[in-house]
Amino acid sequence: PVSLEECLRAFCRSEILTGAERCLCEKCKLRTDASKSLCLQTPLPDVLVLHLKRFKYDFFSSKISTHVPFPLDSLELGKLE
Repeated sequence: PVSLEECLRAFCRSEILTGAERCLCEKCKLRTDASKSLCLQTPLPDVLVLHLKRFKYDFFSSKISTHVPFPLDSLELGKLE
């Protein structure tokens, strides 16, 4: 199993975009390497809806079967900061 905290840390990790994922520069019209990162805005709302990725795409798509246990009450997301 993978913890929900690990999933959220991976979600917030910076990612380098290279190869086919490179960004198109609006000024010079060339593809350039870039980085992207996402984060959870604080303060978090009282109700937070999470949708975890269930499929991975390599050459074909396949379902991710890793179990992610999470608490239904008292989820502490302050540790992610």
